[in-house]
Amino acid sequence: MHRGMEAQSEWFYVNAVLEANSQCHANTVYTEWASKYDADLDRLKCAGHYSLVREVFALIENDESTQILDVAAGTGKVAEHWNDAGFKGAIDGIEMNAAMLEIARAKSLYRQCNIYITPSILQQSTIPTSS
Repeated sequence: MHRGMEAQSEWFYVNAVLEANSQCHANTVYTEWASKYDADLDRLKCAGHYSLVREVFALIENDESTQILDVAAGTGKVAEHWNDAGFKGAIDGIEMNAAMLEIARAKSLYRQCNIYITPSILQQSTIPTSS
């Protein structure tokens, strides 16, 4: 799809995800974007991650027993902000894109970040649980 094409700007992949016509298509875009995702969000000055952490941090007990589930963990940007804010508890992450998950896991910010949800699972009426 985008292989071999140079992004004209940080908006290239943002637009590609927004224009994706299926979950599988979006997953392909995220795979291609993963290595540049953090840098692109920084250049775009995306503040949503910071705002989310700041707002939730004010509402929780910050101790070792507090647990957070980072859904759609991406590359672990939100976990980085929790860490920077001095969060003392445990963070687990789930992410459906293997390339993004690999980057998030490499940051070693999660207690667990090894759940990979495939697009075919998302199309099912229920998500299977492990026994």
